[in-house]
Amino acid sequence: MYVNGRRSLGYVIKNNTAPHTWPLAVRRFLHPEARVVMDARRMGSDEIDELSDLTTERVLYSTPLVWKTARPAEEDMVISATAPDGGESSVYLKVVVTRLHPKWCVATHDSKGDVFVKVCDVFMKGAVLKESSDSLIDHLVLGDTLAIHCKADNDDYLSITEVARSSPGFEGSTASLKFVASLAWDPTAEVDPHAQRDKRGGEEGDACDFLATSSALSKQLPAEREAEHKAWPGIIEEVHLPSGGIVLLDKSLGLDEGQRRVYFHRSRLSLNGARISTGTDLRAELVPGDPVTVDVVRNRDVVDAETAWVAVAIHCNNRARGLRIAKALRTEVVWSDREGIVQAFANVANEINETICDSLYRRCDIVAVTSTGSTALCRAPSAAEKMTSTSGEWFTSTVRPTSRARPPRAWRSSIRAPTLDNGSSSRGGSAPPSACRWQRPTWPGS
Repeated sequence: MYVNGRRSLGYVIKNNTAPHTWPLAVRRFLHPEARVVMDARRMGSDEIDELSDLTTERVLYSTPLVWKTARPAEEDMVISATAPDGGESSVYLKVVVTRLHPKWCVATHDSKGDVFVKVCDVFMKGAVLKESSDSLIDHLVLGDTLAIHCKADNDDYLSITEVARSSPGFEGSTASLKFVASLAWDPTAEVDPHAQRDKRGGEEGDACDFLATSSALSKQLPAEREAEHKAWPGIIEEVHLPSGGIVLLDKSLGLDEGQRRVYFHRSRLSLNGARISTGTDLRAELVPGDPVTVDVVRNRDVVDAETAWVAVAIHCNNRARGLRIAKALRTEVVWSDREGIVQAFANVANEINETICDSLYRRCDIVAVTSTGSTALCRAPSAAEKMTSTSGEWFTSTVRPTSRARPPRAWRSSIRAPTLDNGSSSRGGSAPPSACRWQRPTWPGS
């Protein structure tokens, strides 16, 4: 049996004869006179006789699922690449930061809308940031590109709004918010958001809502040497907790649509070259879409599933998942409306105080100072260049390879404010970027 379909009950309790040492969540679920609900199956005579050698009690039924209050929903037991409406259950997006606060940011995708990101859901420098002590200002600037993993279902507008409104300092409309990020990271890093999700979960504090068995087979699986076909490629289509799942075979095999699905049991699963243990959590190791190879036999009533094949061996390498995600994100075109980015900087320029500027200057590549001394920042290539667009001139400062440190104050004071076509200064973006003309500064030593 597995706690919530994930962790082996035997591994959790460790000692079957010492209930007082069990985790509190398990003790609350399993104790004398505890009232539970279950699915039951009448066992055959052979099974009853076998159990009579193990206990003095006369056991007539077995149960695949036990719960206390509410029966587990299908989404608690089956992890699928598709949502109930047929769409994707989760998506990866490459977005640009357009609003920035120490504890949250808003990032924009060119076609899917805005994503709300909390500081505790940002992965930087090998770890997830802490909400209590970390600030996004120390890690991001406006215009930064982020990779986002989030649920694909963006219909729950009320919950998205609630997350945003409950964040400190958030004001304004939430109409453009379409997603809430489950994890955000640098798109150039090979990060596996699913692995980070499970590292963040606390096992000791998890509740015990139900117990499920991994015994899903009607008869014993054939040996691996009896495979009718070997090393067929495919991807994980569904993960059934805690027993196994479904593989969708590759189209290159030339099989009919009804012949492309394979059931696999956890007992035949090898991860990264090694067979998994009884205590392995399938949810933490397998994700729909992971590529696999399977050795298969025909499903001759081996399992009660609508699949043509059953795997006698399945091999998966989940260590390369982060690399596959990074490659996919590199092919996605990021929103790059530079006029929109600069307008956003100008709009918030007067709201940025010196303390925030001190932090942001350590990472900026393009700097513009308004006549009031406020600062607007933009990321750009770290080499000196000059770009021309329909809206006029853009400039990038001469940035040396070691220029991640904050520029001297004398350098910053030498930057001239952007001027309007009529010669007056642009104060905090009161005029659109098309009316601005950037004046290139002369850096000391350039």
